Amino acid sequence: FNLRKNIKAYNLACIDIIEECKIKKIRKLKIHQPVVYRANTSICSLSPAELLYKSEIIYRNRVGIDLTYDIHKIKSNFRKSYKQLVNKEKSEKIEVYFGSIPDAVFGKFVDKHFFLAGRKTKSDICWDILKKFIKEEKAILVSINNDFLFFFTSKDYSYYGISAAAPENSVGHKLMWRSIQWLNENGFLFLDLGANYLSAPEKCIHASESYDIDKLIKISFFKSGFANVHSLDVYSSFLLK
Repeated sequence: FNLRKNIKAYNLACIDIIEECKIKKIRKLKIHQPVVYRANTSICSLSPAELLYKSEIIYRNRVGIDLTYDIHKIKSNFRKSYKQLVNKEKSEKIEVYFGSIPDAVFGKFVDKHFFLAGRKTKSDICWDILKKFIKEEKAILVSINNDFLFFFTSKDYSYYGISAAAPENSVGHKLMWRSIQWLNENGFLFLDLGANYLSAPEKCIHASESYDIDKLIKISFFKSGFANVHSLDVYSSFLLK
């Protein structure tokens, strides 16, 4: 990993994106900055793109799991109550779909998400893309009975994407534990659990922060109980002319 080379490429890419947005007359733009960039250039320094276009910097807490540790070490960092839940041996069979998935199984995932959300939150095209990601090994779907967790994946990185798991019977904890085990066994280095909300933010980055913050706080509490990495999430917000 050539840090200096990657930071330079990142800065150039940001400027290219901003210029393209100006051409297309896009006035508002947010860029999520890699933690590695900030960690190695100091939080006080601004990138050339930020200096050139006078961005506003917005911060969030972020949690994740370093999967390079032994699975027992990873488990040792779980919240105490979680350890008790995942230690209980259950007879339910947990399936992991990666590279292929039956249409019927994916259909149940979509239906369960609709049932729990109480409304349709994604277009049919979006769901088709997510199914394609699984078939192209760009995502995994983990299921137990009729409950599901969906993760985006790349070569060695994974991201917590979508939950369609009922809150009863701690099924979400079982799915998370099996997902962590599978990712660890298959050579993934990091599981990104996303932003960690402890309270409502002063300024909103995502639309859901303005109308569904209570739900985000509950989800954050659930995910943070598995985390062994806590970091600073940085966004640059640009108002283009």
